[in-house]
Amino acid sequence: MRLRGAADLPPYRGVRGRGVGSLHPERAADLLDRLIERYLDDLGSPLAGWLRSRVATEVAIRVGRLVVTSWDHSSRM
Repeated sequence: MRLRGAADLPPYRGVRGRGVGSLHPERAADLLDRLIERYLDDLGSPLAGWLRSRVATEVAIRVGRLVVTSWDHSSRM
């Protein structure tokens, strides 16, 4: 899906990327714990428990051959 808008309307900055994704359900539990430790810093919190209770439905996604483009035109607006 491609969104289009006028160049003089917000947002004046952004990031766009393109890559090739691959699914890795066997890595989901390990990656989820690493993300919880990084962003919640507490594997024992209620939110962490809720997230971990759903790990059977989680899938890790690896994006390879990533190309990223960013822009910031806010100084000109």
